[in-house]
Amino acid sequence: MNNAFPQACVTGWEHLEEGLVGICPDPDDAHVVAAAVFGQAEIIVTSNLKDFPESLLEPLGMQAISPDDFLLDQLDLNHEFVMESLQTQALNKNRPPLTLMEIATQLEHLVPKFAEEVCRHFPTR
Repeated sequence: MNNAFPQACVTGWEHLEEGLVGICPDPDDAHVVAAAVFGQAEIIVTSNLKDFPESLLEPLGMQAISPDDFLLDQLDLNHEFVMESLQTQALNKNRPPLTLMEIATQLEHLVPKFAEEVCRHFPTR
């Protein structure tokens, strides 16, 4: 992830963590909120939505959304770019080689609505 998204790496958040431990539903997630606050994130993408409630994040100017909803939003915002990115991923996958449709199928268990939407819009070339 650091190679693909170097701008996603946040450092220097550690001093905020202690103040968040007592207000996070799961104290082990305080570092996530601290890094998001320090990095000025608006969204935390997580499958663990119950540990990032609106009552915690809204006062911080953030929200938590599922990976499925995040990817659907990206598809909605720039369908062509997302599809091209998936196609590039498919072209770069060679052990074993995968098609775009095979990548979407593999994503079904993690992001089922997104995978379904990709398959629905799959170009019939």
